[in-house]
Amino acid sequence: MSTNCSNNTRKDLYIWIDGYEDEHTTEKMEHFRKTDLTLKHVSMSFSLSYLRNCHEHLTSILQFNNTVVNLDLSNNHLGGHSARAISTILAKNSTLEKLDLGENRIGDEGVKLLMNSLQSNKSLSKLVLSCNFFGDEGAKSIANLMYPTENLLLKQVLGEVLHSEAAEMIADELTLNTTLKYLDISCNNIGDKGARLLANALEKNFSLETLLLYYSEYSTEGSKSIAQALHINATLKELDIDVIDDNNIAILANSLLKNASLQTLRLSKCKFTAQGAFFLANMIQANNTLHSLEISFGHFMDIDWIDKDFSFVKEIICEKKKNIPSLRVQNIFQNCFSIYW
Repeated sequence: MSTNCSNNTRKDLYIWIDGYEDEHTTEKMEHFRKTDLTLKHVSMSFSLSYLRNCHEHLTSILQFNNTVVNLDLSNNHLGGHSARAISTILAKNSTLEKLDLGENRIGDEGVKLLMNSLQSNKSLSKLVLSCNFFGDEGAKSIANLMYPTENLLLKQVLGEVLHSEAAEMIADELTLNTTLKYLDISCNNIGDKGARLLANALEKNFSLETLLLYYSEYSTEGSKSIAQALHINATLKELDIDVIDDNNIAILANSLLKNASLQTLRLSKCKFTAQGAFFLANMIQANNTLHSLEISFGHFMDIDWIDKDFSFVKEIICEKKKNIPSLRVQNIFQNCFSIYW
């Protein structure tokens, strides 16, 4: 086992447990759980050959230490067995606030166990469950938990999809939810139906502050629904949506002329032209709340378009904001730029 720390009153700890654990590993973990009372953030990595016993060390962190608030167990392929151990501990833990279980292959049953344990947990506010090979059953158990949970990160990637049926369950809970602040269902297959249902929920929800929907397989009709919802929603501060054309830019711009809450807007897979840029620039000039805008276009291979029209879009927007001293423009990729002011 190796650890990485800075001083005797450390707040951050990285633990790597390999397959050749010596006799000192257990002793070190015992010392850690008894004496390390200043730790706040812990990251643990296990070799594949040691996964069968890793829950013993998870217990040392979660059950006995009462200071750790942030635990990163991502990318360990822990599986359902460890999910059961973690669930048992979470039911009793009263200090952990953030838990990252991304890329652990815990599956539907593992997700169900975790959600059941969180019914009695009163401290966890952010749970990361990306790349865990669960489907609608797992999503349903998460949806059922949304009422008492403030933050929910439901990002599924690498071929694992959240379909429109699961999106409907999430939308139904979002309509009733009064505490959820962060929802990430990007990189999924929610479709236009899922986007429309989420948009309807946004019109009735008064707590959500961040919604990430990029690369979620909806068309311009789906993004149109989300754009229209901003006309009514008054709490969302950060939004990331896809597939924006000239028509949707006009709808989005009109909504944001009246919206007084959105601060950060990211538009992915854009297809709008200079006409849409004019709509967007006029909105930016009139809106007093928005201060960060990121635009990425889907024209990866059209070099002529990037050199001509994309540059023109950026110039139009910057021209409208040239009277703001704090304006900054950052080129992220060939087809993507950010504007901050």
